[in-house]
Amino acid sequence: MDAYRVATSTPTNTFSYSKRPYSSIIIIILVSLSVTILEMETGFHFFLFISAD
Repeated sequence: MDAYRVATSTPTNTFSYSKRPYSSIIIIILVSLSVTILEMETGFHFFLFISAD
């Protein structure tokens, strides 16, 4: 009975734990992708401008 309870409760616990890091990683990837698209479109180097300033 303990093994059954662990097997049924563990996936939901790990899912609720890993849901937030995955969403933050996706947000970071989307932001970096939009920044690189802006750099390619406008030729304005965002990170170089920040580091130079």
